[in-house]
Amino acid sequence: PSEMTPIARTMDQAGFSVVDLAGGAGMDSSIMYLAEDPFERIRTLAALMPNTRLNFNTRGQSIFRWMQYADDVIEFTLKVMRNNGIRSIMAFDALNDLRNIEYTVKVAKSLDLHVIGAVVYASSPVHTRANLVQKVHELVAMGVDAVEIKDSCGILQPHEAKVLIPAMREAAQGLELQLHSHCTTGHGVGTYLAA
Repeated sequence: PSEMTPIARTMDQAGFSVVDLAGGAGMDSSIMYLAEDPFERIRTLAALMPNTRLNFNTRGQSIFRWMQYADDVIEFTLKVMRNNGIRSIMAFDALNDLRNIEYTVKVAKSLDLHVIGAVVYASSPVHTRANLVQKVHELVAMGVDAVEIKDSCGILQPHEAKVLIPAMREAAQGLELQLHSHCTTGHGVGTYLAA
């Protein structure tokens, strides 16, 4: 946390609605490789950033280590996150099988967490624009508070973003629409500008 605390109060005043702070892989790394308490960082930043929701990214039933966990583990984990200062979750399934995040969304809503449901962008015969837009409709029906386009591989190109994003915005029915892109292939900056 020592590298994050000097800027935390400034970030809290910047007006962000959500700041990504933790996820399953980060929790794993803290415990298994760094011998750190992953909750210390959450508690420290929650105290320094009372006006900004801190976010935990989750793969739903696969909350840690790319394994499927039972519902009670999901529920316990979200309660612990909430008790330590997390106020938002972003839930996704890498294959867009939204059944894997349904229970997570339900529990998060019961804990009064802000829920961002993500659609993972991919380009294949299955991952058509229509399919991705349908996933947004499913997330809205699930009761999420915001929708994210998760371009994990950085393959969403600017020209496609100009077409896909308006269609997804319409499907989101007034919910906040976020874009999370990586720059793996060099498209990230251009895609953000096009969005």
